[in-house]
Amino acid sequence: GARLELYQMFVDYSKEKDKETQYYKWLHTGAGNDIDIAQYLFSKLYPPMEEDEENSKKGINWCVQAANQGLAEAQLHIATLIQEEKLESNVIEQSVAQLLKEAAHQGLATAQYSYGKYLQS
Repeated sequence: GARLELYQMFVDYSKEKDKETQYYKWLHTGAGNDIDIAQYLFSKLYPPMEEDEENSKKGINWCVQAANQGLAEAQLHIATLIQEEKLESNVIEQSVAQLLKEAAHQGLATAQYSYGKYLQS
């Protein structure tokens, strides 16, 4: 439904990266109003740690907010960054195991795979 449409808009927008588009403004507003999927998608507009550590931290903050609200994709992303040692574990209260378990229980296939792998290690 709406989440899929929003994600498709994100894919289309990310090709442009123009902060003046209506989509960017809507996404920023949604993130600021605690809409988890908007926070997660907005976090993806920031550069990765390897490229720009300072700006990346802003994106991580949005992603952590979405993860704290229980968004599976955000939980998986934060857990992965912690596992890859690109992020300190103290940025979020839950452990990697908790994040992966919650995301997996929501039916996110990649989280189920990552959680299974985590349990085997």
